[in-house]
Amino acid sequence: VGVGHRSLAGVYAQYAAAIEGWQELWDRLEDLDRHCRVLEPEAPRYCDLYRRVALGGFCSLAITLDPDRAQAPPDLRFLGSEATVAPLRQRWTDCGAGQSGWQAHLPPRINLEALLAIDLPSPGVEAQEDLASTCGICYSYFQGGGGEEGEVAGHGQVER
Repeated sequence: VGVGHRSLAGVYAQYAAAIEGWQELWDRLEDLDRHCRVLEPEAPRYCDLYRRVALGGFCSLAITLDPDRAQAPPDLRFLGSEATVAPLRQRWTDCGAGQSGWQAHLPPRINLEALLAIDLPSPGVEAQEDLASTCGICYSYFQGGGGEEGEVAGHGQVER
């Protein structure tokens, strides 16, 4: 605690300012939680900077936000069959991984839907495909266990 923050009120003000600095990030994560079918984490916490959301067709999208740049385009990983994710990955590449066309004042969900030309499935009743068995290749890639950039399983019945 700095010299100017030795009083309880000063410490509280410093704490409140630090928390306020995270609010934009939390608002963007909560928007994904409210409007998308989030597959992981099952019970998101404020410290979870990623969301894996359903895309449909046994595919999903891992979205990781940068806590220092909440308005910036997120890191994306497309998970699922190559036939389904290749066009989405190409659209993301075509817009410079979000650098072209990203509107910082809008939540990531709206930007992603616009740039990828998709509607992200809403939360609610889970689709049968969300309950499918885990694909080891895609799940390993998401967990950082290996795989080349963009590697996905070669079959259509893939969820993660």
